[in-house]
Amino acid sequence: MLKVEETTEKRGRGRPPKSTTAVKKTSNDATNKATNDALSAIDFNNLLADIESKLKASFADLIAQAMAPLRSLINDRVQALNNKLNAFETEVRLQIDQLASDLDHLRSSSSRRQSNEPETAAANTLPVSNTTTLVSRPDTNLNLVIYGIQESRKGSPKHIRAEEDLESVTTTLSNIDDAIDDYSIRDCIRLGKYKENARSPRPILAKLFRPTDVSRLLSKRSKLQHPIVIKPDMTPTQRSQEAILLKQRWLLMQSGTPKQSIKIRKDKLFLNGRPHGQAVDSEYKLLPLVSDLLFSPNNKSDASLTPTTNTSSVANTQSDASSSPTTSVQPQVNPSSDLSNND
Repeated sequence: MLKVEETTEKRGRGRPPKSTTAVKKTSNDATNKATNDALSAIDFNNLLADIESKLKASFADLIAQAMAPLRSLINDRVQALNNKLNAFETEVRLQIDQLASDLDHLRSSSSRRQSNEPETAAANTLPVSNTTTLVSRPDTNLNLVIYGIQESRKGSPKHIRAEEDLESVTTTLSNIDDAIDDYSIRDCIRLGKYKENARSPRPILAKLFRPTDVSRLLSKRSKLQHPIVIKPDMTPTQRSQEAILLKQRWLLMQSGTPKQSIKIRKDKLFLNGRPHGQAVDSEYKLLPLVSDLLFSPNNKSDASLTPTTNTSSVANTQSDASSSPTTSVQPQVNPSSDLSNND
């Protein structure tokens, strides 16, 4: 009896076996959970893809809207540049044609002189040398010399100095003429050697593309503020003549002559509208007055003016005025207007 009870008690203590229904239910729950997780992952991926596509579309629209003004500005600049290049090409072609025509004319005139005057071949070499000078400097009418623009600081690289000079020249010229921009100036060069203790900065030779810009700037240079000064690009001979005339003008002003009555035109100086002197061979020569030319003893035209009077006696000329109407009219002619028009 005791053994049977112990056996029964031992069996009752063991874990009951699992049923088949419970195992199937657990496996189904796990499968459903895995399926739901997979569906959730797919939905999340689709959501991310949708968000990404929408972000890309909106970003592309934003980029397009932001780039529209820039694209328009670039197109305008390109169109303006094309127009300037076309105008420059036309101007260059005209200049080349003009230079070719001038060169042909000079060659033909030189050949005619050599054929007509073989004994003066040495004298005829001077026009040929002048021709060479003109051909070697075809862009003189495209140049301007600008004084008074400050130089870059000492020790600056060469390309930095060139950029600063170009920017300063462009700003200076555009202040007096709105048509001047960054595309109007071809190059800028400092003239002379740099001196650290110089009283004034070196002048700048500005090379432009169009001669019309040069003439327009020269006509408006009075608008510039001191110490900026603009002058045309002159040959050494022209610069020497200008220095002589300016010195003579200063001497006249020191003697009390008003500055407004003194004018310089080419190589001559005019005082009150009449020619006063001329720069010849590095010196200033006074021009004779018109009255001196009319009554000069060496003037052959005096015989026609006073056929019955003696040119050495002014009193006889005045006494014969009543009998000779020609002599009474000619001295009263004022030829100053003709001289000013011919100049």
